[in-house]
Amino acid sequence: MTAAAQLIDPLDLLYERCCTLADRVDAGEIGFIDAVDMGWEAAAFAGTVDRVGPDLVQHVLACAFMDARPA
Repeated sequence: MTAAAQLIDPLDLLYERCCTLADRVDAGEIGFIDAVDMGWEAAAFAGTVDRVGPDLVQHVLACAFMDARPA
């Protein structure tokens, strides 16, 4: 892993990626539930759920999708 990659907090990255998914929900490109599921699956695949626990990951997802307007 590069030095730059070690400086990125996985929860910050998850939040940013989920905000992008939330924007796609707002644009009507993907469904709300599908977007939240993609965020969760990405966190599980990356090991973030195991590292920080499901409650913290759910909190990050809730913050990222708070203003998303499902179609």
